[in-house]
Amino acid sequence: MTDNPLFSIKYVTMKGTFMEHSQIIEALNWRYATKKFDSSRKISESDWKVLEESLHMAPSSFGLQPWKFLIVQNPAVRKQLTPASWNQTQIEDCSHLVVVTTLRKMTVEHIQHLVDETAKTRGLEASALSTYRDMMVNSLTQGQAAEFSNFWTQRAGLHCYGVFT
Repeated sequence: MTDNPLFSIKYVTMKGTFMEHSQIIEALNWRYATKKFDSSRKISESDWKVLEESLHMAPSSFGLQPWKFLIVQNPAVRKQLTPASWNQTQIEDCSHLVVVTTLRKMTVEHIQHLVDETAKTRGLEASALSTYRDMMVNSLTQGQAAEFSNFWTQRAGLHCYGVFT
């Protein structure tokens, strides 16, 4: 870090207040794995809508968003998922259950879909983005970078996250 004001970074919270560097580090250092949820407490609908929208807006490399979010509300389905969660009952008791799924391997088809949608949004022919497409295909589906990416996405598999109040 530098004391040069040209390189000073200000962090603004959602309430518009500034946070000091030490406050950010303190907040990031706090971790807690909830072992038991109060199933009677629920996230308000308005708060949930903001959280749900933030899932849709989560950024990824190249904008590919190689994931899907499943919101599991059915208590019977949650109970069926418990064995896949090492029998941890948090997924049954949490206010909202988000299952995150990821692509096991980046495909040319997935990349092409992004290129097609981008071209459509910008009023272009997809061929105008061929250099961008080829760079993504070469980077993400071939060679060492693709092997590294596929290695980690295969381990990502299926994750369950309980969202709670």
